[in-house]
Amino acid sequence: MRKYFLFMFCLIIIILQCQWGFAVNIGEKALDIKVINGATSTIYSLSDFGGKVVFLKFWATWSQSCLEEIPSIQNLHNRFKNDERLQILIVLYRDDYQNAFEYMKENNYDYPLFIDSNGKIASSYGVTAVPETYIIDKRGFLREKIIGPTDYSSQASISLILNLLDETADVKAAGQSSQGRQLSGGVLKAQQRSPEEAFDACGTACGSFIFIIIAIFVLNIALLVWVARDAKNRGMGSTVGWVFLVLFTGVIGLIIYLFSRPRGELVYCEVCKNKRLKVASICPHCGNPTKSDETKPVYTGRAEYCPSCGHKVTRGAAFCEECGNKIER
Repeated sequence: MRKYFLFMFCLIIIILQCQWGFAVNIGEKALDIKVINGATSTIYSLSDFGGKVVFLKFWATWSQSCLEEIPSIQNLHNRFKNDERLQILIVLYRDDYQNAFEYMKENNYDYPLFIDSNGKIASSYGVTAVPETYIIDKRGFLREKIIGPTDYSSQASISLILNLLDETADVKAAGQSSQGRQLSGGVLKAQQRSPEEAFDACGTACGSFIFIIIAIFVLNIALLVWVARDAKNRGMGSTVGWVFLVLFTGVIGLIIYLFSRPRGELVYCEVCKNKRLKVASICPHCGNPTKSDETKPVYTGRAEYCPSCGHKVTRGAAFCEECGNKIER
């Protein structure tokens, strides 16, 4: 039972990671978001920056990697703060705005900070750790996904942003462009995706998702079978009722079942060989009276044979230890 719940927990984590991983992909339309300017409390939507390149970064003061790249972010801000074609959005990730503001003030950093009040922005973009950066072109398509700290004052980073700024608003999306690139951990890598590769990636993702769904279905069937057998072994009345309770109420029904079932050791019935409660007076499978170890009489003396199965039993025994039938004399 413990192994089942552990496996289910792992599957849930995998599903969430898969969902996050495919939330926003390079070449797709970026999800619209609403952020709050921490200094002015003004609410902005991604659609408000139409026609601009958006540098969207998720960042936190508690992350050492984030702190390491602050100088390069400040340099990027200084270089493009008068360029209306670029919008820099530094969004706090699970961080307190006042703490972040005080830290930046003490270290003479002045780029604006934005707040993700309920964490939905980070979840919708698949953020699992910081720093993570998403660069969106003028048409609103995701062009770059940068995981980990990066030196944004490097020539590669500046060239990347300048190329996007020089594009016109009617440029093809990144998925249709031959200039696809990806920044990962500060290293600029060339990446060109053909339609066939994109189709294969989509097929792999869908196949993995379907496999996970099938695995969860099979595990739920196994759980329902276990509930039916356990309820029967413990003599809990209608096993169908318990199965339907767990099926339609999920975790709540399972908790109710676990707290309702009789406690005790399961042993094998002497007659039908199915499992039953050790303390049960009647076997729930065959209906025959059962014997508990506490009430078994101890017999001594010479051996004799059971008239039903021929098994050797202690002389004077009331029941055969092999078949469980009463020995008539």
